[in-house]
Amino acid sequence: MIKKIILFAFILVSFQNYGQRKISGRLTDSKTSQPIKNVHVTVTGSPGEAFTNQFGFFEIAVGNKVAKKLVASHVAYGVSEMDMPDQDKFMAKLRRLTFKIPEVDLRSFHEHVQKKNSESVQFSLPSESASFNGGQEGLIKYLGEKIQLHNQIKDDIIDSNVEVSFTVASEGSVTHVVVRGDTLPGIGKIIKSIFFAMPKWQPAMQQGEPCDQDFILKIFYGNLIYSVAQQPAAFPGDKPGELKLFYKYVEKNAVYPKEAKAKKIKGSVFVEFVLNKSGEVVSNQVKVVKGLGYGLDDEAIRLIKKSPNWTPAMQNGNPVYQSVVIPIKF
Repeated sequence: MIKKIILFAFILVSFQNYGQRKISGRLTDSKTSQPIKNVHVTVTGSPGEAFTNQFGFFEIAVGNKVAKKLVASHVAYGVSEMDMPDQDKFMAKLRRLTFKIPEVDLRSFHEHVQKKNSESVQFSLPSESASFNGGQEGLIKYLGEKIQLHNQIKDDIIDSNVEVSFTVASEGSVTHVVVRGDTLPGIGKIIKSIFFAMPKWQPAMQQGEPCDQDFILKIFYGNLIYSVAQQPAAFPGDKPGELKLFYKYVEKNAVYPKEAKAKKIKGSVFVEFVLNKSGEVVSNQVKVVKGLGYGLDDEAIRLIKKSPNWTPAMQNGNPVYQSVVIPIKF
């Protein structure tokens, strides 16, 4: 009787395993060739799962003859699908992902920090991704307070940025910092040192264990230009939004070009220019957006550049840069 029971159990197990196939594999980093630990491995259409060990090895049942795919997922590598290998033993390489963090805009940071800190900044990263204390808002605040560029930022630095790639290591420290696009001499070195001195992050977690994760971040710096401010800039003596005294200045100081006078050219030249926080015209930020030619465009630019200091635009009680477009009539 016992022999019959054992035989029946053997037949049952054999039947259950009929068509089953087990494969063993090893997953390594495509760049370093180092084994990847705790990669979650599944087979499409099958309930089985496995995790790689410290040497990158795993073993999993792949089911019957129906063609399936292996799916490998890891917080630092994302999700990778691969065709079912023909061999029962195989190796595969995974490419570590660089996760993009939403840009940090430090242009005139102190003028709009309250607005930035009150906004809800949301972005999509894996649920077990590394995180800075305070999230994206905390990162903006930290970088805005640490990267002090006010003495180096000139009027002509309007829209500059650098791209920072870095790794948050398994213990939470920031490593492998690389800064690209250093258009302002010294800014790259400043930002790099600040990242290395950054407080520890909450590291990425995979299967309950911390792991490295790569990030890339674009940081904007320079002067934030407002096209519309709470209190617009005004020509001396004029109220915001009025140009009476400005046009008197134009009428008094305009020099009608001979060529335009000879051809009796009349009309308006539309000039766009930037006023800094002191109300001065930024000399290299004056351009004609709609001109007449015959020397009138150059004369309009001259008049703007030679104009006295304006009352600067104000935002949240602070003077700010403002872009202005004005038609100058000839």
